[in-house]
Amino acid sequence: MKAPTVAWLIFALLWAGALVAASPVDLQLSRAVAQPEHWYAVLIYRHGTWPSGLLYLVGVIWLAVPSLRRRSHLTALVMASLLAQALLHPLIITSALKISFGRLRFHQIASTNFSQYTPFYLPRPSLGGRSFPSGHVATSVVLWPAALLGWRHDRRGVAAALAALTLVWGVAVAWGRILHGAHYLTDTLFSFGLAPLLAPLTVRVGHWYLRKFEGQASRRES
Repeated sequence: MKAPTVAWLIFALLWAGALVAASPVDLQLSRAVAQPEHWYAVLIYRHGTWPSGLLYLVGVIWLAVPSLRRRSHLTALVMASLLAQALLHPLIITSALKISFGRLRFHQIASTNFSQYTPFYLPRPSLGGRSFPSGHVATSVVLWPAALLGWRHDRRGVAAALAALTLVWGVAVAWGRILHGAHYLTDTLFSFGLAPLLAPLTVRVGHWYLRKFEGQASRRES
């Protein structure tokens, strides 16, 4: 088994273990720290997805404009992989799980004396909640494919900087969402850990898209 595959499996196991370990403190943590009107919680709620949204816009423009797309294959691949990550993780997977699990947000159960609290591993779609997993956090960590590509192309300094930026921003957004009472620890941890696990797949999708796009462009020019 190749080293990257082993590393991926080890991280997946650690992530699963962290989710199980964090579940018993979900409700206690939210009860201790939730302040829905806190300025930082409101800031993240309103603007926490903006940086990634701007990245999506840059990615779409970069891939749509031939002169930009042809300037650097690696940059085009980063943009294609980032957009693939955005579509797969925050949009498709997160949206599907929110509907399937139906977990009520902390601020929604406060009036019931927390009797409607459910752990993340017990789906209750009939409740109609949208707490699990966190879309804000999934959006905040979409740069993992860029960090992975930097590492694979021997841009280790760039890869380390992107990974550090993603980690810091992801934690900042996760804390804001817990503080707001919109998510539990496991909601944020799930999205936080799933992003790097999906990065190898979205890089493959980025490669496939560029090959297909470049092939179509060559046929049109001929």
